[in-house]
Amino acid sequence: MPAMLISDGQHVSHEVEMALLCLVAAAATAASAEVVMASLFRPGTLVADVLQTAASCNVFENGIHVHGYNPLHGNTAVVGYPLPASPLHHSYRWLHTHALHSVPTSALANGNKDAFHDSAARALWRTSLNLDAWAVLFAAEARGTSDVVVWLENDGFLRDCDTMRSALHRFRASGASGASCYGHNSAVYHGDRTVCMMFARSALFAVLRHILGYHMVQPLDWILSDFSRSQWTTYDVVKHGYFGKQHRSTLDA
Repeated sequence: MPAMLISDGQHVSHEVEMALLCLVAAAATAASAEVVMASLFRPGTLVADVLQTAASCNVFENGIHVHGYNPLHGNTAVVGYPLPASPLHHSYRWLHTHALHSVPTSALANGNKDAFHDSAARALWRTSLNLDAWAVLFAAEARGTSDVVVWLENDGFLRDCDTMRSALHRFRASGASGASCYGHNSAVYHGDRTVCMMFARSALFAVLRHILGYHMVQPLDWILSDFSRSQWTTYDVVKHGYFGKQHRSTLDA
């Protein structure tokens, strides 16, 4: 490979050239964010309105990545993908069709493996949601384009762009591996929903292993709370659904 020519006509070595290229690649991921979403169908315009609100903010340099139902497929800020379809997903779909009675329904809490029992349908639903989250976060980690990955559920509205921008800045400055962007400002995250979560990409590998390790026995918010060990904070960035209106869970949709 020929040496690179710099502005004053001098050549630099191959090693220096590679170092410069690495710096350019690092700069491309510095202070850049993306949104990821696992989106099941919801009737009405709720999902479209959520996506439009996020797409209107110039704070997600690397786009909004929607796996599944994407009513904004024509928006250049929104990148659409099929629903996740890993071998694990296929196995649970097989269970749903052929062996529903064999689905594990116990949930783990406070060290008790039988803290409570869900119905088989609900257990399959929460397990599938966990696997969806794992798959889309795995894709974000593999892309490697953003230093912060924002998990947003398809019923989570950004309050405003400046609040999101400020939360991203504060999250980066904190050096934390994760945080919630739904709830009361500065509250310790104890697993109160996963409407919006922020992850440092450098920590995603460990987060993914934890999700996969507990995906059968806990809902996602409990899994993330356990991983956080009360070290994650909360930023009040997102509201859940339309103000003053109820909307149905995807379990019932």
